[in-house]
Formats: sequence, structure tokens, C-alpha cells
Amino acid sequence: MEIFECENSSMRQPGSVGGCITGAAGLSRMSSGGVLATGIGLPIAGRHALGIARLDLMDGRRGRAGAAEAVIAGRDVSLQETLLAHERLARDLKLAEQVQHQFLPQSLPAIAGYAFFAYYHAAHEVGGDYYDFVPLLNGRLGIALGDVSGKGVAAALVMAKFSGDTRLKLQSEGSPSAAAAALNHALCDAAIDERYITLSLSILEASTGRLQLCSAGHPPMLLRRADGTVEAVGEPGRGLPLGIVRDTVYEQVEVLLRPGDVAVVYSDGVTDARSPTETLFDTRENRRLLQCIQAADGGPEAVGWAILREVDEFSRGHAQADDLTLVCFGPAGQ
Repeated sequence: MEIFECENSSMRQPGSVGGCITGAAGLSRMSSGGVLATGIGLPIAGRHALGIARLDLMDGRRGRAGAAEAVIAGRDVSLQETLLAHERLARDLKLAEQVQHQFLPQSLPAIAGYAFFAYYHAAHEVGGDYYDFVPLLNGRLGIALGDVSGKGVAAALVMAKFSGDTRLKLQSEGSPSAAAAALNHALCDAAIDERYITLSLSILEASTGRLQLCSAGHPPMLLRRADGTVEAVGEPGRGLPLGIVRDTVYEQVEVLLRPGDVAVVYSDGVTDARSPTETLFDTRENRRLLQCIQAADGGPEAVGWAILREVDEFSRGHAQADDLTLVCFGPAGQ
């Protein structure tokens, strides 16, 4: 696309391209490469003026070429508008990412005799995974990890509301199972189309090490004992995800954490991580996650990073397919 300077100085005015009027077509003398020609200047402008298409009246072939230039310039305008729209969307998503992170804990719990580790990474700018540590009465601590169906903005919006509801129900209900039932009622009543939430909900009594756990369709907690053995906690009693059947009854199990034990809660972004050959990280036939936890030395932080390194190495070369969240905790020491 060529942009020409107008010979007629009276046509120069603010808002013009190269001094040429961009508001309407006009007959003028234009020069290109020192050759003066008579032609029609057609404004090429969308949101912003881009230039003038030369249609030379003295040469039909040149006129046809100029018309082609006009079409190309029109496409360039459309492309520019599309790029601007993408830039605005990118800015909005970046802001949404920053806002969503504010719904997550900004620090780990500081409880004497216990250690904690948490990691969150969305597959896109925003996601539907969620975790929280909720201080409760009598020195207890609520620990929640949820996964909203789907990914992206819609899942993130559901997660934003759910995070507040979860804190409220943990503080008002007496147990994880009662809190899960209340959350399920609220989500079913909201009637959000095709949205459900898997949830691991537990309450830790730090003074005794007693841990109450309830699962609403979520992958089972894995508990590594100090001797290296690993057990799945509450797997037989997993209830339906929240938001499917209103009157679902959620079972609750209880375990005792001893020094050296590490509890591991995770979203399916860990187990469903894929290799470049589309192999899943963790399956019934190959329990890579359990084996990784079993082989890891140290407390919650060491176990957490060991899992993340294993997942990263396994999935290297494959884009992250799902939101990934991991929480590890337990009594410090051996």
C-alpha cells in the first residue's frame, strides 16, 4: 500500500494522513517517485486513519491495481481492529489472574509443630482450582481443595463465589461432612448449568493430630506415614461432586497424624498430566504419584517439590492440560 503526499497544500488539515484529507474521497494531484498523476484519493480508515489509496484516472490498469490496494488496506484495518481487541482481552485476563490470586491464601498457616506446602498453577490465565486454609475455633484449621468443572473464566467465576461460601460453611458447621452437605445444597440451588465441584474438605485439630476428612467426588488424600508407607484416605467413602444431587449424604473419616507423617491433597491436574505421547501421569496400572510420595524424603515441602519435579519431567514437551493444585501438610519432625 503506497501513501502519497498531496501537492495541494490547501487540502492539509488535522486528522489527515501525510497531509491528505482522510474524511472523504477527493480529486487531487498526487506524486509518487517524482511522477505527477491525476487520481482519486480514497480514505482508508477504520478506528484510525491508515492512508490514501491511489486510483489513477489516466491508466485503467493502474486503477485496477489501486482498487486491489484499497481492498488490501481494508483488510489491514480489520486486522488492526482484531489485534486491538485481542490486546484488550489479554489485559483483562491478566487483571482477572491477579484478582483470582487474591482469593487464594497469601501465606501458609503458622501452627507450632506443623509444616505446610501449597502450589497452584492454572492451565490458562485463570482457572477453576481452589485451595484454602481456614482458621477455626479451638485451634482447629480447615483445609479445602476444590476443582470446578471446566477451565477458564467461567470456572474461575464459580470458584470465586465458592471460595467465600466454603469459608462460611467451615466456620458455621461442626464437621467437614456437614459443611460439604451445606455447600452442596447451595450449589444445587444456584442451578449453574453444567457446573459441579469436586472437593476435599478436612479439619485438623493441631493439639491432638486428629484429622477429619470428607470427599465430594475428589481424588483421595494420600497419607505418607513416617515409615514410608502410603495409604489412600477415604477412597471408599467418596460422595458425589457438589452440585449434582441435592440430598447427597457425605461420609466422614478420621485419621491421626503423627510426627513424620505427610498428608497430600491434589487436584486431577496432577494425576492427569500428560506426556508427549499422551500417557497419563497416574493410572490404576501405574501409580506414579503414590510411588513418588513413597520415595520422597523429608516433610511436606520436600514431598511437594518432589511431586512437582516428577510431574514436570514427565509432561515436558506437552502443554499443561488442566489446572494443577497441590497441598501437603503434617506434624514436623520424626
